[in-house]
This record gives sequence, structure tokens and C-alpha cells, in this order.
Amino acid sequence: MSDSLPQEVDARERITRYLTNPDWLNTKTSHITPQAFKPASPKPPVRPIRRTSIYRTEGCSEQDIWLIGDECVTKQHAQQLSILARADISAQAITEEDLLIVPEPRPHYRHGNIEMWPEDEVQRQAKALSLARKAKLFVKS
Repeated sequence: MSDSLPQEVDARERITRYLTNPDWLNTKTSHITPQAFKPASPKPPVRPIRRTSIYRTEGCSEQDIWLIGDECVTKQHAQQLSILARADISAQAITEEDLLIVPEPRPHYRHGNIEMWPEDEVQRQAKALSLARKAKLFVKS
């Protein structure tokens, strides 16, 4: 794997959201809940805006996708989070919701955030629901 990506996210890119909360998915129905995509609340100055952490996994093997999650999500949080599954979605599906994918190369060069979430909770919920419906669930074995 190369250690860099273009700054501009291609609409066809696969975007991965790692799922660490059991309330974010239903393995029996392969259902992803809107909470899986909802942004973390702002906590200035550390997190001044609403954003959802994602990884740009286009061109990665299945093994590499899970490895990124283990290295960057599980280990970054001192084993407090374990990855249960992932939600894969196209970059286009995100931008169609008038949301923005912003590369943020820490803790990994493939890391980024979904930003430009509306202030209104009902609108945020609607966008998160749309993303959850368009994403495909992959449960970690």
C-alpha cells in the first residue's frame, strides 16, 4: 500500500465506517442503524465541529481494511473499542446528502471525517438514516 492518497476524494471511492457499538448494527437482519453515522457532538476546542470518522479504503484488500481498523481504531483507544463490523458506502452517497468528506491523515493516511452536518437534529438524523440505508454491512469474523 502506498502511504498517500489524493486530497480530493473521488465519488466512486469506497468509504468505511468502523462499527464499535452493538447498538449500531443488527447482525441478524444485516441492518445498520443511523447512529452508526451520526456525528460526535462538538466539544471545543478539541472537537469544534460535528464530524464522523471514516476511512478511505478504495483499493484495499479485505485483510488490509480490517487491519486498518484494528491498528487505528482498536489500538488508538487502548483496546476500549473493538470493531464488531464495518459499514461500506460510496463517497458519492455521502456527498449526495450535502455532506463533505475531509481527509484527516491521523491516525492513518486513509483517515478522514464526514463533515458539514446540519445543526438541526432532525436533519442530522435524516442524513444519518439515508447513509445507513445505502451502506453495506460487513461483520467481523
